[in-house]
Amino acid sequence: MAHGPGLKRELGLLWAERQKQRPPKEPSECYSCGSKEHLARDCPLSVCHFCGRTGHLARACQFGQTLQIGDQFILCEDERCCVRRFLMPLHQAPLDFEDITTGRVDVGCRSVTACLFRSESYRRNSEIRLTFSAGDAKVAWEKQVDVERGTTAVLTGGLVRGLRPDEASVAMRLRAALSANQRTAGQSGRLELGLRSVAGGLRGSLQDLCSQMF
Repeated sequence: MAHGPGLKRELGLLWAERQKQRPPKEPSECYSCGSKEHLARDCPLSVCHFCGRTGHLARACQFGQTLQIGDQFILCEDERCCVRRFLMPLHQAPLDFEDITTGRVDVGCRSVTACLFRSESYRRNSEIRLTFSAGDAKVAWEKQVDVERGTTAVLTGGLVRGLRPDEASVAMRLRAALSANQRTAGQSGRLELGLRSVAGGLRGSLQDLCSQMF
């Protein structure tokens, strides 16, 4: 018997010969409908555990690939609910906050919890935008607010995963959204899914919001 590469080749030929002698396998049953004509990934009755829609599995889900409303929010089947979006300016909150009490970032974290969480899951039809406008946490309150200063952190309930309702966890995810460059949905990891940043302060956030609606 050959040795080294020759042995591997010979064993491979023997395995291929045994595979030819085996009877053909019967088609696998689709675990969604029981049919043998297709697999579950092609079944029209398969339910995606990510977006809740039928016709595909979660590993092939394309939900969240764009910023259009239908790709960001999950509405009720009876169509009684609507998209809810909240915009909250934090005029004294700095982008590089360390303590959540600085600039009342804690109020923003509580607003995220109230907006995106319900008893046992997320509110899939809701979105909240927190605009961090202060470049310095020690600046005094300004009577004339610069609407183009700051960055907005956007959190979307239809896409966010692994977010806990406590303030520390929300603050950690806000830092990740503010420190990362703006990117389209679907191009980030699990911890950044449903979170993105928009430059240009309140004006930039409103322009981004209008561009998705019209």
